[in-house]
Amino acid sequence: MDKHLRLATIIATALDDQFSLFGRRFGLNGVIGLAPGVGDIISALLSLHLVWIGWQMKLPLLKIFQMVWNVFVNFVIGLVPVVGDYADFFHKANLKNLAILKEFANRNIIEGEVVDK
Repeated sequence: MDKHLRLATIIATALDDQFSLFGRRFGLNGVIGLAPGVGDIISALLSLHLVWIGWQMKLPLLKIFQMVWNVFVNFVIGLVPVVGDYADFFHKANLKNLAILKEFANRNIIEGEVVDK
């Protein structure tokens, strides 16, 4: 599970929190999303990798659906011209999904469940 969380952290940080400008953090998601249409598709595909990691970690189906919903909302917002480009810099779906993964991992450690590494 540790390797999954490490990879998820790298992806989420790169997509949502890699850079800082005027005190505001943003990631590649906002930059990629500036390319009309195709940028939002690429960003969504990269975001779905976190969902795949959740699947590999055997998250409950409800948590997987929450993660997919976060990616979907980010994708739909990104499709709206101008407003979507602005929102891409502030709607941090990947960090939300990373938090879901970490919460699941922490709960499993606290409950003493055996998890794969």
